[in-house]
Amino acid sequence: MLHILQSHLLDSCKRPPEILSSPPFYVNSLQNTGWSVILVISKKSEHITCSLSRIIKDSGPKNIDVDLEIAFLAADNSPMVRKTRRYLFDHNEACVFESFAKKTDVLVGRKCDILHNECLRVRCRMWKAADMLPRSVLCFAHTDLGTESEVFYWAIDRFSLLKRGGRSFV
Repeated sequence: MLHILQSHLLDSCKRPPEILSSPPFYVNSLQNTGWSVILVISKKSEHITCSLSRIIKDSGPKNIDVDLEIAFLAADNSPMVRKTRRYLFDHNEACVFESFAKKTDVLVGRKCDILHNECLRVRCRMWKAADMLPRSVLCFAHTDLGTESEVFYWAIDRFSLLKRGGRSFV
């Protein structure tokens, strides 16, 4: 699961495309193939793009047929947004879900459910296509992606004169 702070997502919507990538992970049960989960958050798009990318050089076969599921999870680990697909991967190839989720759904509409504790949880599950694998052989990946933040304090002149909900600029 990828854990991404909400403030990082919100900031990403205001800048040029932001690419968030998991560290590479290797799956022995998929013939030692290497993978990375990637999110693209663009100011120009209404959607978050999500993809699973095979690493350029791994010790697996040239091609591998994989069934995959990528999901944004709620606090109880139930999928709030989920997409599945079968894809034949070559080295350095990605399966892309261009309109994985609407940014407004994730950041506004279903924010309380999807951004539990201000953290977006992304799950990637995969298994070899056409295999009748028991559930225990499914492959899961998780990682934590965070942002740096600073806290500072300052004195606000005439604080009592500020109106509730109003904005003031210095």
